[in-house]
Amino acid sequence: MSRRSGRLLLQNSVWFGISLVLAFVVWFAATIQADPIQQTIFRAIPITIAADSDYVITNTPTETALVNVRAQRSVLAALTRDDITLTADVQGRSAGTHIVPLTVRVNRPGIITTDTQPTQITITLERLEAVRKPVVLRVIEPPPADFAYDQPQTNVFQAEVRGASGQVGPVVEVRGDLILGDQRNPLTADIPLVAVDAAGQPVRAVTIVPAVVPASVNIYARPDVRQVTVRPGILFDTLPEGYVFESIRIDPQVVYLTGSPEALNRLGSTVSTTPIDLSGRTGRFEVTVPLELPADTLLLSSDNQIRVQVGIIALVTARQYDNIPVTLIGASPEMQVTLNPPRLDVVLNAPLAVLDGINAEDIQAVVDVNGLLEGNFERPPRILIQQGQVIVNSIQTLPRTVTLTITRGTPAPEPTPPPARPPLPVLSSSVRYE
Repeated sequence: MSRRSGRLLLQNSVWFGISLVLAFVVWFAATIQADPIQQTIFRAIPITIAADSDYVITNTPTETALVNVRAQRSVLAALTRDDITLTADVQGRSAGTHIVPLTVRVNRPGIITTDTQPTQITITLERLEAVRKPVVLRVIEPPPADFAYDQPQTNVFQAEVRGASGQVGPVVEVRGDLILGDQRNPLTADIPLVAVDAAGQPVRAVTIVPAVVPASVNIYARPDVRQVTVRPGILFDTLPEGYVFESIRIDPQVVYLTGSPEALNRLGSTVSTTPIDLSGRTGRFEVTVPLELPADTLLLSSDNQIRVQVGIIALVTARQYDNIPVTLIGASPEMQVTLNPPRLDVVLNAPLAVLDGINAEDIQAVVDVNGLLEGNFERPPRILIQQGQVIVNSIQTLPRTVTLTITRGTPAPEPTPPPARPPLPVLSSSVRYE
């Protein structure tokens, strides 16, 4: 090939390249004009932290970031938050505090540029530890004073505590706390566990496996302590003429006495306060009076003071009916029920003419035990009066509730039924207490 032909070929190649570049520029300008580049801001994009499994993050890194995306309008129109992934990678790094850049990945073609705010986050790593600590069950609220309990039992003696070394280190044990304040029967329950340090303070930033353990507690009645109902010694015959007793409120309603089993067996189901005189009382009042205790018993509480609130109103009359027997309904033949107390007092507020027609034999206190299983229960009595359609302003029972102890055994022979009495109409479907 001649030298002249070579120069001609080179010149043609240059012009072809220039033409190709000019064509691309014209095409790009036309494309940009038809589909211009724009910017969209995506806020609160979640940050995923990639860390080794044997490390744990102990600080609270920023959880979201703002992402700016620049691309052609058609690309941005199809872009959603789910197409954007933010990652902070600390894999392979040792324990300590690290400043980690954020990496953006957009699952769409045609993206030109991206940037984030912030551009980096701070992450503190600690080595993950797992240690086994003893499980300790505690009773933080005991049952009523006339019941005792054995040490709680569980079949889980140790639990694994997982977390950062700085958090796991102070843990000395894991505890399960039991509340038995209302329990009168053996208890079985699942108890949650809490990790604690040497001072007994909870350590929260750890995981306990298992998180709960099964526990059982044997609860039983104490032979040297007895619960008795407080009976206010109100002298109703001292009530001023033209005024009546409306309500009574006692605090506490029950007390616990301790003594020998023989002394407690001789004790009745109630204990009275010293007499409360109503002379000159024409409205609601409150007094504090001591209990009249037998000499061979002691009050568990150190303060032998009973607060009694008495309500008195005019126009109606109050009358107390003593030693009303409590009758059970719904008891099966094999059910053995012990009542405490077996008799109670009923106070009726009504016009005097109504009360003059009611005797103690006309009043019946009923407790429904239908559906109850073995155990100890408290139930309010239902009062029935055999006097037709009488109108009574209110009914008070002393005590307010009856304690039932139910066991089951061989059915006892049926007793000889008492003489038939006419059916008692229901005076009220419920009893009002103050």
